[in-house]
Amino acid sequence: MFMKNLNILLTCVGGLFSVETIRMMKSDVDFAIRVIGVDANPATPNRFFADRFYSVPLAKSDPTRFIQELLLISQKESTQIILPGSDEEAFELSKNKKQFEERGIRCAVDSFETIRLLRDKFECFSFLKNKGIDVPMVYDVSTVDALPTLAVRMGYPEKRFIIKPKMSRGARNIFFVDSRATAPHSPNQQRESRWCDLDTLLTEYRERIRAGECMAMEYVPGPSYDVDCIASQGQVLCVLPRKREWPDEFSSFNQGCLPENNGKIQNLIAEIAQALSLNTIFDFDCGTRENGLPGLYEINPRMSGSIASCRAGNVNLLNILFRYLLNMPIPVVEFQYGKRMIPVLQMIFQ
Repeated sequence: MFMKNLNILLTCVGGLFSVETIRMMKSDVDFAIRVIGVDANPATPNRFFADRFYSVPLAKSDPTRFIQELLLISQKESTQIILPGSDEEAFELSKNKKQFEERGIRCAVDSFETIRLLRDKFECFSFLKNKGIDVPMVYDVSTVDALPTLAVRMGYPEKRFIIKPKMSRGARNIFFVDSRATAPHSPNQQRESRWCDLDTLLTEYRERIRAGECMAMEYVPGPSYDVDCIASQGQVLCVLPRKREWPDEFSSFNQGCLPENNGKIQNLIAEIAQALSLNTIFDFDCGTRENGLPGLYEINPRMSGSIASCRAGNVNLLNILFRYLLNMPIPVVEFQYGKRMIPVLQMIFQ
C-alpha cells in the first residue's frame, strides 16, 4: 500500500503526553510521518522520540523570534504541517499564517479573528450567549468593589462561583468562591488556584483580582470532559467526548479518561462550532451543570495535549486532521466506547 510521506512539526514536544502523540502519528497507516519536534527546553527527554529536534523561544515571551525560528526550521526540514501545542503558539501562528501558507506549509489553526475571540473567554461566552447557545453565566468584573453584587447574581452564598482571568488557559489563577470553605486552600498549587469564601477573597487575595481583566463565572459542578473536535467551516467532522477520571476537575495531573458517547455534549459542540464557524482542530473543556446539561469551561484553539487518548476509541484523530489539511477524502468516523486511557510513567535508554 502506498503511503504518503509527511513531515510534521510538533511544538511543545516536551509536553506530558507528547511521546504518545508522536507514537500515534507514527502508527498512521496512510502516512509515513517524520516528526520534527521543537520545545523551549533544549534538554527535554522527549526530544529523543522526534526524528529531529530544535530548541525554540517561547511564543509568549518572544513571539517574533518564535515565528522566525519556525519558518527557518520548516524550510530546512521541508515541513508540510505544523501542530501547535499551546494557546500562545496557536495565536502567533494564526497571526502569521499567510507567511507559512506562501511556503506551502499548513498550520493546524483557525483564523486570527476566531482565535482572538476564543482567547478572551468573556467575549467568547458573550458572543455564544448572543447566538442563543446555552453557556454558563459570566459577568465582567469591572471593579473589585462590584464583586459582592456579582456574587449575589451568581447565587452566592447558596451557590459557588468562579473568578478567573478573561485570558488564561487551564485551571490557572482561578478562585473558587464557596461560602462553605472554612479556610483557603489550593486544589491546584501548580496552577495557583484557590478555594475560599468571598470575605477571604476580598481581603487576603484582593490584589490578585485585576479589575477589567477578570470575570465571574457560574460554577459547573458535575463530571468534567475533554472534547476533541475537528471542524470545517462550522460543520463538525468528528467529536469525541472523553470523561476525565481524575480525583477532582482541578488536578494538574491527568489520571486517565474514558471516551463516552454523550449526545448532549456532541450537540453542544456542534452548535458552538457552527456559531463560531470553526475550522481545524479544537480542545473543548466541559463540565456538567446542575440540570444535567453540559457546561462549557473554555475552548482551546489547538489539539489537546492528551489527544492520543482518542486511540482508546480506536480512532486516530490526527489522521483525520491531516486529511482535512491536505484536502483529502475523510472517512466516516466510528468511535468505539468502553476502553479507558490510563497514563503511566516510562523509562527510556539512550
